[in-house]
Amino acid sequence: GTTGYDVAPLLTGWFTYAPAERPMLRTYAQFTGLQQDLDDELYAAKKLVMGAALASELTVLGNRLNRLSEADVHTRDYTLNALRDALAEVAACFPVYRTYVTPAGAGPDDRRYVDWAIAQARKRSNAVDLSVFDFLRRVLLLDGFGDAEDTVRQEAIAVAMRFQQFTAPLMAKGFEDTVLYRHHALVALNEVGGNPRRFHTSTVVLHRANAERARDWPHAMLTTSTHDTKRSEDVRTRLCVLTELADEWKARVQRWARLNHRRKRRPRADTAWPGPRIEYLLYQTLVGTWPTGDFDRAAYRERIHAYALKATREAKTHTSWVNPDAEYESALRTFVDALLPEAGSGPFLADFEPFAREVAWFGALASLGQQLLKLTVPGVPDVYQGTELIDLSLVDPDNRRPVDYALRRRLLDEFLAGDGTPGAHGAPDAVGGAGDRARRLLDEPTDGRAKLWLTAQTLRLRAEHPALFRDGSYLPLE
Repeated sequence: GTTGYDVAPLLTGWFTYAPAERPMLRTYAQFTGLQQDLDDELYAAKKLVMGAALASELTVLGNRLNRLSEADVHTRDYTLNALRDALAEVAACFPVYRTYVTPAGAGPDDRRYVDWAIAQARKRSNAVDLSVFDFLRRVLLLDGFGDAEDTVRQEAIAVAMRFQQFTAPLMAKGFEDTVLYRHHALVALNEVGGNPRRFHTSTVVLHRANAERARDWPHAMLTTSTHDTKRSEDVRTRLCVLTELADEWKARVQRWARLNHRRKRRPRADTAWPGPRIEYLLYQTLVGTWPTGDFDRAAYRERIHAYALKATREAKTHTSWVNPDAEYESALRTFVDALLPEAGSGPFLADFEPFAREVAWFGALASLGQQLLKLTVPGVPDVYQGTELIDLSLVDPDNRRPVDYALRRRLLDEFLAGDGTPGAHGAPDAVGGAGDRARRLLDEPTDGRAKLWLTAQTLRLRAEHPALFRDGSYLPLE
């Protein structure tokens, strides 16, 4: 099967409101003053990673390519720097994590990705002699090495294999660990296996993906939260609600920015910390994670502190893990403290909390829809620890916090005993009708009991009809 990471963004996209794409992007651009294209952002991030974390790997790859070039009279004049620069350009332009070229050759998809990257690299390159890209293309696709000496062919294979091992971590570090912490138009879309450029998943596309999985990968894993997702499934469905409130969201964030303007530190007359990009991320983070019942304000504030620090270090624009900026990080912590004071609320929270509660209610309903889809579409569903109830975790280490399994066991025992929910498949019990009990769970969907009940009922259905869910055909409903 597959890892299942492709399912999470597919479902997330289905819960966004398609007509809101342009208004949401426009609000983000106006708030931050940023117009940079996502492809340019990714290109720059990959170049940054290659100059630091993966510099030695690029050097090794360049040296091997240089040795290979010296074996041919037509390519031996390429300098080591020219070859290394060409490798860097193609890797920075590579549209996927990796190709799967083998000693037997390249497939159609491999050729399409390599050709696209080579073409983009040519456009961006400052090299005087662009023929170096023709040589690199031959190597990456193993074209023209069939009649070469065995040692030359083996070296070409080694370079092609090594390049595939290089582009995968480069994409992970450049895209997942950098760009997804820089681009915040709608952070529900910033997910492992996802693409922030794809704002919406239509029902037609969802049906097609489900049918293809049933045909080609019927036992693929289906994941919506894992140890590695940037936000839990329930945080994402909350944030999707913002697309249905695009005008109100714009008005709110503009008002919050005015209310919190004085909370920023100004090291220079033309600079305010944190900048609008991280501020926009923080407002979405608070909406996505705001607790709905009584909660420990200090503990929640520390979670937001930890997340804000990680997000800014991963973005690598003002501070980083390698070169932390203590002054900037102190300003960021002070700003979070101002948003979430130890006591009282203040103008910001007085405006923020009612809006967050409204979004949380609709987000919880969307979570039920997402959970039902994950548990019933073709594939093998995975329920990450804690997500049996509404779980509002952020990226690690936030999603590694201890799970209250005693609470989940107690609620399940109550369900099985007929205390507040129907028995198996809605059979009424002596106390009241199943429908009435199920509806009562929806009176407050944010407490998570409805999600736990839905999960238990659907898993019970799967257990009673294993052949249907394992081998059944997929018929789209109009």
